[in-house]
Amino acid sequence: MDSSEFLEQLKQRFNSIAFERKETEHELEVLVVTEEPKPYNFYIWIEGGWTIMDIGATLKSEPSKYFWYQSWENFYDVDTKWIDELLETATDQLEILLNKKTRVIQRKGLLASSFECQYMNSEWAKLSKNRALHSNLELPKISGRKKVYE
Repeated sequence: MDSSEFLEQLKQRFNSIAFERKETEHELEVLVVTEEPKPYNFYIWIEGGWTIMDIGATLKSEPSKYFWYQSWENFYDVDTKWIDELLETATDQLEILLNKKTRVIQRKGLLASSFECQYMNSEWAKLSKNRALHSNLELPKISGRKKVYE
């Protein structure tokens, strides 16, 4: 399966969602556009060799700043089974992100900030969390130690 077929299968499963593909030479990068008035958009990024897939969010106001993402990696057995697993994982994650209420919580610590994506089931549930050192990346500036993006 190539990246065009991968994207086409996602489009078929989520036919009411706009998938805006960014043209790149060696990877698949897709912005997932919804009509919800959230301060962030979701995206899918797949490295050209199919070894890494990220699903994450970017702030609409500051799209170049580091924000929440979740990553899947396989540097050993990249085959059609792995690509099928990525498609299933992407589908499962998008089902949650696109069909449930979500939020991203940014917490600022002394040396690092964390970004946790949560979704509403009967109560808020954690999807995943990632951290970044303040010195390594450009992070969104927040007042205080915590900001909730809904």
